[in-house]
Amino acid sequence: MNQSPAWNTDIKSAPHGRYEIKQRREGVDIRVFVPERVILTTKCGKVLQSYYVPDEKRWMFLHHGEQPVAWMPWPEPYSKSPSQAAVVTDDHLREPMAAASGQIIRESGDAPQEASDGGNLSDTQFTHQEILA
Repeated sequence: MNQSPAWNTDIKSAPHGRYEIKQRREGVDIRVFVPERVILTTKCGKVLQSYYVPDEKRWMFLHHGEQPVAWMPWPEPYSKSPSQAAVVTDDHLREPMAAASGQIIRESGDAPQEASDGGNLSDTQFTHQEILA
């Protein structure tokens, strides 16, 4: 059974990020804010990804003084184990869409073949299903 995280209405308990000390090349330490992403819901029912902006004392994408009504932690990527984690690149995400729209040709032979009588490809007709198969 798949359990989804529950909304938490205690906004003060939402993570507000943290400050870290980073060392620059010149040996100068600087204090850097590292936001922690959360999912917020507003009084009008919008659900959005956000993080706390400490300098402005507000949540990103909400107006100053506007408070969310509930929050939940940003989900961690799912993996059965670190060794089974899949690496996904932007190209992998585009392949199914590009293949379906005819923008790429798969190696399985779905490209139009030259006619056996030596004719050119413009003489060959295919149905939409044949091209996508």
